[in-house]
Amino acid sequence: MTFHNFKSIFISALLLTLFSCDTNSSLTKVVVSGNDTTKIMELLLDSAFYRDNLPDISALTRNNPFGDTIIFRKEIYQGDTDISRYFPSDLHGIKIKFLTQSQICSVAINLLNDTAYFPTFLEILNFKKIDSVYEVYLQNTCVFPQYDKNGHHLYKKGKLEGIDTLPCLFGMKCGGGISMTFTKQGDTLQSKITSHWSD
Repeated sequence: MTFHNFKSIFISALLLTLFSCDTNSSLTKVVVSGNDTTKIMELLLDSAFYRDNLPDISALTRNNPFGDTIIFRKEIYQGDTDISRYFPSDLHGIKIKFLTQSQICSVAINLLNDTAYFPTFLEILNFKKIDSVYEVYLQNTCVFPQYDKNGHHLYKKGKLEGIDTLPCLFGMKCGGGISMTFTKQGDTLQSKITSHWSD
């Protein structure tokens, strides 16, 4: 599947989803049935891909070892360790592979030598609820394996001086993200994109 087809499927599905909703460029209202968190994750991805709200979307599938499947970090930073259970089983044809940060690092090291061509991945930077409002940050980011002075990958586990415990660096100058709020009013969930950023 090409990125153009991938994007077309997502946009078509989003328009069908929001056809009967009160919506504008940044505000969407939907009736919620079932788990709030699952619906929030679905709306978050819909909003990210619709009209290219999430920076550098094409990098998610470029040279991806899993084909047209998007890599998604399984943990939230300083939070939940398995967010995959919050995602609906049907994401309008979009395929997601949930990996831990350690697994993402291992894939980057073992499958590709030139990490400049390794695809970016998605992660939830923050997910919190204050009263009836959920605040969520979605980041499109990247991974870079670290090398020693001889150009060899660092596989050593444990604390490495001045860097993370994993032999990879995450983030740096790549991708970007969006932040959204989701307000629960009765059985209605109102979503709004509150900010965008590029790295």
